[in-house]
Amino acid sequence: GGMQAFEWAVRYPDMVRVVVPIAATPRPGPFDRVTWEAYMQLVDLAREGETDRALAILSLLEYLRARSPAFVTERVPYDSIPGLLDQLVSDRLTPEQLLDQPAQARAILTFDVARNDGHSLAQAAKRITARTLIVSTSSDHTVTPGPSVAIASLIPGAELLLLENNCGHIGANCEIRRVIAAVEAVLSGRPATPNQ
Repeated sequence: GGMQAFEWAVRYPDMVRVVVPIAATPRPGPFDRVTWEAYMQLVDLAREGETDRALAILSLLEYLRARSPAFVTERVPYDSIPGLLDQLVSDRLTPEQLLDQPAQARAILTFDVARNDGHSLAQAAKRITARTLIVSTSSDHTVTPGPSVAIASLIPGAELLLLENNCGHIGANCEIRRVIAAVEAVLSGRPATPNQ
């Protein structure tokens, strides 16, 4: 949803008054692209007959991408790792869900709000007229914050709420009260990040 929010803000500046992308990116960063390419390789492996193994690896990769190393280290007791691995492998995607992965990966890999602006985030940012709050987490390994931080600095008047926690892609959930307060502020016309 957050990538669509970026897209709509760039494509329909006369219609979008406020935009709040959360855990999103205006285009995948290098780490994101390599990770999604790994997904595509695993999907190919599944199509070649290694379905169970590919699904198990995808489940493990998804778990790691959604959480930071510090989050996992802090919250997963060492002696529970075998049980966690068993759970992740048994709760893996179904073959039917695997069919959705290539479409999602291709959409993400080719997404770029600046594609009509010579791939220049600066040019795309000039077209955003909406009041903008971008919420990102520094430890996010699913949607790395670099591109969002970059475009936030280019959008006139944009605010960036960069969460400094170890929760990874679920970082907004770990600070949900703070995120809600910032969203409520931007929607009511107040500064969302008054101390930044």
